[in-house]
Amino acid sequence: MASESSIARSSTHGSTPTVASSGKMKFIFLHDGTSYTDG
Repeated sequence: MASESSIARSSTHGSTPTVASSGKMKFIFLHDGTSYTDG
């Protein structure tokens, strides 16, 4: 599930954050402009 197409996926739901997994870390980008790492 570590495909780059899933990283740049456009969400139609405003409550769904954009999650980009890079290696062992996950980068979560929220719609209000904030971002944090998980892992």
